[in-house]
Amino acid sequence: MLRKGVTFGLLAVSALACGVSGSASSDPVAADGGVDSSPPIADARAADGPPFDPALCDKLRGLAQAYVAARHTPGIAFRAQLKDGATCAGSAGIADLAGATPMTDDARFRVGSITKTFVATVVLQLVDEKVLTLADPLSKWLPTFPRGAVTIEQLLSHTSGLVDYLYDPSIQSTQDRPHTVDELVAVAARVQSGASAPGNFAYSNTNYLLLGRIIESASGTAWHAQVRRRILDRPDLRLGSTFVYGLEGTPVSLAKGYQDNGNGWVDVSNLTHPTVMDAAGCMVSSMADLGNFWRALNEARLFSTSSLDAMRSHSVVVAPGQSVGLGVESFDGAPLGTLFGHGGGFGGYSNQMQYFKGPDATLTVAVNVSLQVGDALELMDPQTNVHHGIRPQLWQALLGL
Repeated sequence: MLRKGVTFGLLAVSALACGVSGSASSDPVAADGGVDSSPPIADARAADGPPFDPALCDKLRGLAQAYVAARHTPGIAFRAQLKDGATCAGSAGIADLAGATPMTDDARFRVGSITKTFVATVVLQLVDEKVLTLADPLSKWLPTFPRGAVTIEQLLSHTSGLVDYLYDPSIQSTQDRPHTVDELVAVAARVQSGASAPGNFAYSNTNYLLLGRIIESASGTAWHAQVRRRILDRPDLRLGSTFVYGLEGTPVSLAKGYQDNGNGWVDVSNLTHPTVMDAAGCMVSSMADLGNFWRALNEARLFSTSSLDAMRSHSVVVAPGQSVGLGVESFDGAPLGTLFGHGGGFGGYSNQMQYFKGPDATLTVAVNVSLQVGDALELMDPQTNVHHGIRPQLWQALLGL
C-alpha cells in the first residue's frame, strides 16, 4: 500500500477514507437515502464462474482466521478471483464488537482513497468522449482556483504540487461535522500559497477534490452522480453494495472501524464526517463489488484500451519497483508480472484491491482496524524485514508461491 503519513485529527492517515459509524446488518441504503429492502445482488462472477478449488479456498479462509486470532484486526473480509472466474470469498472475526456481530463475506467497509480510482475512471471516460483531455489546465474548468496551469494529468498522478487541504487546522478541528464541497474548495484555494512547482510526486487529497469539481463542470452533474450512472448502476457489474457515503444517504450495513489504543480495540468510526473527504475518499463498498470493479477496469471494460494504457503508463516512480499512475499504483511483482492496485484506509479501516497481470488474478482485502499502529494488510517484521501481513500471505497461497 502506498504510504501517506498525515496527521488528521487523532489518526495517522494513509490513503484516506471517511468515517461515520454504522451497524453490521445486511440492509443496503437506497440512492435516495432510504433503506433498500431488496435482497443483495449475487456476485456475478461467483455465480457464473467455475468452482474454486475447495482445499485452496479453505486455506485462504484459514489464513484470515489465523490473522484475526493473532489480534492484528477485529475482523477481515476478502475475495480472490482467478483467470477463469473461479472465486473464493471469506471472512473472519467481528464486524461490531459491541454487538458481537460476526464479520461476513459481504460486509461493507469505508474504502477511502479507493474512491480516487472510481473518480479517475470517470475522468478517463470523459477523455474517451473528448469532453476533456489530460492536458487541459485546471483554469479551463475551475478558472478561479489558484495554480491554474496544473493539468488534469498532474491532478490524477499527484504531481500537481498542490497543498493537501486536510492539513489545514480549520478542517482538522471540524472533521466530525458536515462540510459542503464549496467550503472544502475554499480551504483548498486558500492554502495554495504553499504549493510547489508541478512535476514531482506528492500525495494530496486536493487533487481529487478538484477532479470531482472538474467532472461536475464538464458533465453538468455532480461527480458522485456520474460515478453512479457510469459505474455503480451498470447491470454487468452488479455493484449493489457500493455507495457514495454522505452524498447518497447513510448505509446502515457498515462494519465498524477500530483502533488499538494499547488497552484494546476502540471504536473510531465517528471521528470524521464523510463529507470531509468528498471525491478524495468517501465511498463505501464490499470486497465482491471492488473485485468486480477492479477486474472490469483492468480488462478495459470501463473505458478504452488507450485510457487503460494511460492510467498505467502515465506514472511517476515513488520507490524502487513502485510507481503511481492515473488513479492506480503499480508494483514490480517479478517473476509474475506487474501488480496493479490501490488502497484506502482511515478511521478504523484498511482496504486494498489488487490485480496481478501475469497470472490474471484479482484480490480484494479489508480489515476493520486503523492504520495508526501499522498497515494491517502488510505487516513487516522490523528485525527481519519479512512481510507477514495478510495480503502477501493470501497472494502466496493463491498463486502457490
